[in-house]
Amino acid sequence: MVTALEVVEFEEGFKSHPYYCTEGFPTYGHGFRCGKKGDALPKISITLDESKSRLSDILAILDKQLQTLPAYKHLSETRHAILVSMCYQVGFEGLKLFKKFLSACEAEDWKEAARQMLDSKAARQTPARWRRAALAMETGAWRIVK
Repeated sequence: MVTALEVVEFEEGFKSHPYYCTEGFPTYGHGFRCGKKGDALPKISITLDESKSRLSDILAILDKQLQTLPAYKHLSETRHAILVSMCYQVGFEGLKLFKKFLSACEAEDWKEAARQMLDSKAARQTPARWRRAALAMETGAWRIVK
């Protein structure tokens, strides 16, 4: 069993000072944007404890939003953690666009849910992350696979 916090911490990593994410946004901490695409890196920093606290608050908000989706009640704890992680990356409104994925979750068709996850722009942008997430969604077990 894995928590959303553990999944997001692993997937995002932690950097106390700003860097450019894979999409070119200034980012720091556990994947917090701190500017517009292409902006100069700001001179700020965050401690690991501050970042974890902020991340926990964000994940709690996302979890509340996710509870409004019919698919939510069909999820094991591991699948729930993956859904929260997906939402952290693409946003709640972005996640709602995964209509076939959400329908598959409602039907508890985990193989189809995994297939739909991999058929996305997000999966093309961060393929290893989404392969791990899809495997966890399909099997119900989180494994760190590079």
